[in-house]
Amino acid sequence: MGGCFNSGSVERNQVTLKMDKETEIKYLSQLLRRDTYFGQFFRPYGELMISNIRNDFPIETNCAFKPNENSAEVKRCNLVARILKTMNAEVNEAVIAVLREELTRQEVLFVKLSVGIALDKAERQYLTERLMEIRN
Repeated sequence: MGGCFNSGSVERNQVTLKMDKETEIKYLSQLLRRDTYFGQFFRPYGELMISNIRNDFPIETNCAFKPNENSAEVKRCNLVARILKTMNAEVNEAVIAVLREELTRQEVLFVKLSVGIALDKAERQYLTERLMEIRN
């Protein structure tokens, strides 16, 4: 999350862009005021994000970003989890393979955790890495 507004230099197409804290805050404030998906989603966290920038914290610190409960992704994950629970089916590697083909990695993890399917080593490692990123 914080990558878009980190202070410092950003290399892109061999052009170096410099942004100080106040410029970063100015752009973030403008984005939050607009009637856009970005503004709608992040507006509740605007003051906290600006405070994080001023205090040199990662922009997402203490922000509890949640997916929109009505988003297609969340609805799809919930549907898959409900189907598996309702069928009370034994989930085998074939079912897991289908999940991996049709869902994103995060969605597969959500479904597996919702239904009580054990995570494999790579999935546990992935979650551990994400938690370490949040912690830092």
